[in-house]
Amino acid sequence: CVSGFSPIKPNSASAMVNFALLTFGLFMATCLHAAKGLEAMVPKTTSRQVITAFGSGKAGATPRTALITGASSGIGEELSKQLSFSGSMVVCAARRLPELERVCSIINDSGGSSIAVKTDITVLEQCVEMVNVAVKTYGKVDGLILNAGVSMWARFDKLTDISFFNDLMNVNYMGAVNCVHAALPHLKSSRGKIISCSTGQALMGFPRHSGYAASKHALHGFLSTIAI
Repeated sequence: CVSGFSPIKPNSASAMVNFALLTFGLFMATCLHAAKGLEAMVPKTTSRQVITAFGSGKAGATPRTALITGASSGIGEELSKQLSFSGSMVVCAARRLPELERVCSIINDSGGSSIAVKTDITVLEQCVEMVNVAVKTYGKVDGLILNAGVSMWARFDKLTDISFFNDLMNVNYMGAVNCVHAALPHLKSSRGKIISCSTGQALMGFPRHSGYAASKHALHGFLSTIAI
């Protein structure tokens, strides 16, 4: 159900920042509900795609620093582990500090290097602090991996309260905007990459996902624009 990796490279006018979009496939959500064991397979497949986009820190190269949002579980946790195993230094960010510390303990006990930074990406000041801690600890940021997000599963005409659409936009869109705004000066300095864990719903509609699709459309438009 993972349709593949589709890199979008900036033109010469924006060569300092490389942008990559990971497309999971239009039917990923359906498959997650229908296929036994796919929940465990998707993070590993996605990790391979991200490592391909970000590159390995091994083979004598200077270790790269990856900042990952939503790193406390699921895809974000697996990304953090696999990037560390590939030789990168990892900054794990999310709201749940105990879970972040658990992930970092696994990484560090395995010989990797990672730190946990409690961050609510909907708060710009916390995103700035997240980046500052990363730079203070590792000296640079080579990659910002936008993984944090929330979803929905409901028909719009059946909803009686649409206030949670604000949460979808605040996390999926504005949360990513906050992270990019905070990290961009450092990414320019390191000629780093922005990698977005996205979905086919960033490009077209999908049943029962109206608010989610809208937030991902917004994020796709934003990242495509700053890549120019």
